[in-house]
Amino acid sequence: MMTILLKPFFYKGQECIGLHGPDSAGFYTTIKKILGIKWYPIERCWYIPCTREAYEILKKQITHLFIIDTTELKQYLEHKKALVLHNDKPIRSITVNKIMSYPLCAENLLALEAMRNKLIVKGYSINTIKNYLNEFHLLLRLLKERSVGDSGDIDHLIPEQIDHFFRLKMTKEFRLKKIKVFRSKLTTLRS
Repeated sequence: MMTILLKPFFYKGQECIGLHGPDSAGFYTTIKKILGIKWYPIERCWYIPCTREAYEILKKQITHLFIIDTTELKQYLEHKKALVLHNDKPIRSITVNKIMSYPLCAENLLALEAMRNKLIVKGYSINTIKNYLNEFHLLLRLLKERSVGDSGDIDHLIPEQIDHFFRLKMTKEFRLKKIKVFRSKLTTLRS
């Protein structure tokens, strides 16, 4: 049996699931028969809308013919769940690109979800939650594979990572004051 890789992407203002499979005539003739499938010439793959209904139809029609690899799709959906507050609003391409370009390690993804849930429980407005999550996500992206830690301990953060985070977020004159204050707090916490 052939394997089909399902990869999310953004095309024509909507989330899509790309079907990447072997470059064979048998694959193309079988895939073309799937309800609602379209061709994406840039990636040279077939795609369907990124919805549960479209995925279920696809799964029903090809499970007996192909092995479906959903690793990348699952990772994308987990990250989307942590970052996007309302599923009823259409997602923007910048959010999709952010999720695809900067995947978080499992620990940091859990920390992002925990922060989102805490902000919701505290009753913050939607815009405040979005801003806080975006800022925290930026910090997590800078950490890459390093975990923020469950205890909230920031001792393992390297001063260069903190400086880089503030450089990205603040104006030049205000930045130096904030970095000095944050470094002094960090030094106090470490001692």
